[in-house]
Amino acid sequence: MNTYTGVSVAQDGSAIATVQNQTSSNLWLVDVQDPSTPRQLTSGLSRLDGVAGLSWTDQGQLVYLSSASGRPQVWAMLPTSCC
Repeated sequence: MNTYTGVSVAQDGSAIATVQNQTSSNLWLVDVQDPSTPRQLTSGLSRLDGVAGLSWTDQGQLVYLSSASGRPQVWAMLPTSCC
C-alpha cells in the first residue's frame, strides 16, 4: 500500500514534490523445534500479506489476505510447496 505525504509546491509553481511511503509485509514460517532458521514464505513490496490475519486449515494450509494481485484477495498455500 502506498501513501503520499509532505506535499510541497515550488515557489514558481512549476513542480510539486511529495514523499511516497510503501508498506510491505510478508509471511514467515518458524519451526518451533528449530526457531533459529525462519523461512520466508512470501516476498515483495505492497503485498500486505497477512496484515488482516492468517490461519491454519485442517489440511495444513495457511490462509491469509494479500494484495499481490493489486487488490485484496484471500490466498491459501501449503508452506512445504512454497518459494
